[in-house]
Amino acid sequence: MYWYRAGWNISATVSWALGAAVGLAAVSTTVHEGPLLALTGGVDCSFILSGLVGGVTYTALTWRGAKSTADSASGPEPDRSDHSDGSGGDPVAVTAMGSGSSCTPRP
Repeated sequence: MYWYRAGWNISATVSWALGAAVGLAAVSTTVHEGPLLALTGGVDCSFILSGLVGGVTYTALTWRGAKSTADSASGPEPDRSDHSDGSGGDPVAVTAMGSGSSCTPRP
């Protein structure tokens, strides 16, 4: 799951950390009351707030990352028309047979 940068998905780790921090800041236990508890009227909504913050952060970071990756990967398409069998197309044809489908090599 976290294999993107030396074993870590940075977007997921940052999102988790921010969600956990908000959860701790909005929790109400016998040992600890977070500073965000006043915003919720004393109701412990830490699980909802931490999930929302983590989810929104992850979505924003991955959307930004996907956009920059797509921009940098928009180079020219490689030429895939050179096949040694002279077919000029994909080496595998997909045909429908009965209720299922199968892949068969081209002759």
